[in-house]
Amino acid sequence: ARLGDGQQIVGSDAGNSRVAVGHKVGLAFDGQKSHLFDETGRAWHAREA
Repeated sequence: ARLGDGQQIVGSDAGNSRVAVGHKVGLAFDGQKSHLFDETGRAWHAREA
């Protein structure tokens, strides 16, 4: 999928949903279980306190 500015976003699902190609879905994520990357593919890591 692509965001409004054209950037790609990738997600996965456990395989038990009824979502199909072309369906609109809501999106929420747990920041503690997310992997974020910049435009070069380099991973972003949370700063440790």
